[in-house]
Amino acid sequence: MISQTVTLPVIPPGWEQTGRLQPSMATHTYHVTLEVQTVLCGGLDPNSEEQGKRPWPERIEALRQIAAEMREETAPEDTSLITVFRRWEAALALSAGQIRSLLQEAAQALYTGQAGYFSLRFALRRNMVITPTLLPLSRDGARLTEPDGILDMPRPIRKPPFERSIIQRPEYLRPPIQIQFALSVAEIAAGGTLQEQVLRYMLEYAGQYIGLGAHRGQDFGRFILVDWRSEEHKSAATPPRLRDTRRKAAAATEEAQSG
Repeated sequence: MISQTVTLPVIPPGWEQTGRLQPSMATHTYHVTLEVQTVLCGGLDPNSEEQGKRPWPERIEALRQIAAEMREETAPEDTSLITVFRRWEAALALSAGQIRSLLQEAAQALYTGQAGYFSLRFALRRNMVITPTLLPLSRDGARLTEPDGILDMPRPIRKPPFERSIIQRPEYLRPPIQIQFALSVAEIAAGGTLQEQVLRYMLEYAGQYIGLGAHRGQDFGRFILVDWRSEEHKSAATPPRLRDTRRKAAAATEEAQSG
């Protein structure tokens, strides 16, 4: 269930932090647990040329072997598009980049046209760190090492030179599936555009209307927020010129609401 609508705070000029946030600079960390309540599909193509550029050649080779075994089950005349989950430490996983992307989609859907929208987009790219970079998938406290199966999903292609169909064959997991990660932000973001209530609101919206994994347009990968714990790092260093950002942001927001 999505909480009450959260208005984007008004941010004073010059709040942007230069450079990408480093973990040591984080002043607030939000420990998050999501529970996927619909089928979750893998979307990684193990034979894509781009995968060879990733810094995990041994993992990519393992994924290609999985795809080769899956092809043996497919008739030679069948045109199939096989997609799999990432593997990390013998467990199925999603990229933390998916969390950042769905937050950006939620920001666009919720706040486009509002004052502070572009500051929010900037903060999601530069002032937030998601850890770990690969998020293991679990069920009832145990990491998942194998998918529950493979879906056969016919898909028509209406492009020249002729109309044809392919069979999409993603690995899938049945619900429930738990995903845990941490969102770390600096004081400049926590006291400004990336306030706790804004982040929670965007995650709740994304869980109901956007989702994770592949084939989200078919309502796959929908999730709910089941746990949210806040941690403040008072010892983290904040640049001197940014120490009063929270006070300025609160004053600007209060002035805007009273006006």
